[in-house]
Amino acid sequence: MAENLAETVEKYFRANRTHDLKLMRSILADDVEITSQAGTVKGADACVELVDKFLTQTGGIDPQPGPLLIDGDTVAVQIQAHLAQLKEIRNLGDFFTIKNGKITHLFIYQANTTKMA
Repeated sequence: MAENLAETVEKYFRANRTHDLKLMRSILADDVEITSQAGTVKGADACVELVDKFLTQTGGIDPQPGPLLIDGDTVAVQIQAHLAQLKEIRNLGDFFTIKNGKITHLFIYQANTTKMA
């Protein structure tokens, strides 16, 4: 089971890295919720639209996740998100709930932002 959770999370980061909205949609439950400091977005199509808007506005992202911490259907991971066009590195914590290979909830916590040299 842990392998399936890790595979789903890897697909999530790959979809972000490559701006692959089809892949992103394929790993989201229809009733997924994504919550961040900005608020909560509900539903897979709305979440894909949010990801597309973010990736388009920022010029893309290169997420560099640390080790995955897996407990039951929950995965926690610390990420350094490199946004080259904005010349920023954002330190994030992502907390996934995954059921049957689909992300049902994602909480994204942004700790801080560092400017790239």
